[in-house]
Amino acid sequence: MNRLKSSVLLLAAVLALRFAAQAQTADHPAHKGAEEPYAELEALIAQRQYARAEQMVGRRLATGDDPAATYFHIGKSYFDHDEWQRSAGFLEKSLKFKGLNDQAHQLLGLDWRKLHRPDDAEAAFGGGKGKSG
Repeated sequence: MNRLKSSVLLLAAVLALRFAAQAQTADHPAHKGAEEPYAELEALIAQRQYARAEQMVGRRLATGDDPAATYFHIGKSYFDHDEWQRSAGFLEKSLKFKGLNDQAHQLLGLDWRKLHRPDDAEAAFGGGKGKSG
């Protein structure tokens, strides 16, 4: 029963995060423009062209893009495509640059849960608690 409850809570959290991200983009046209540079990155990940996506991240960082935002976006894209381990790695990198990112902490916690690492999940969920980013 605990396992079912945990799965239902995990599903609810994932759906809430995806809905919140979509609502934020729809409500804020200026934010929509900020997402466009990541559309190609998202497309590469959707096509499972991970090496090319990660090369693109390297190029973006080399040209001065914000590392926290860039790592967050690739981590979130991997998360959206159920690539938990890849997602976790990039979300951790993002948090090293900007630790006050609630959404990164939440996604990382969900990654760790999917990877059967409950202690890491709880630490990630607690890391963003009450902080804004």
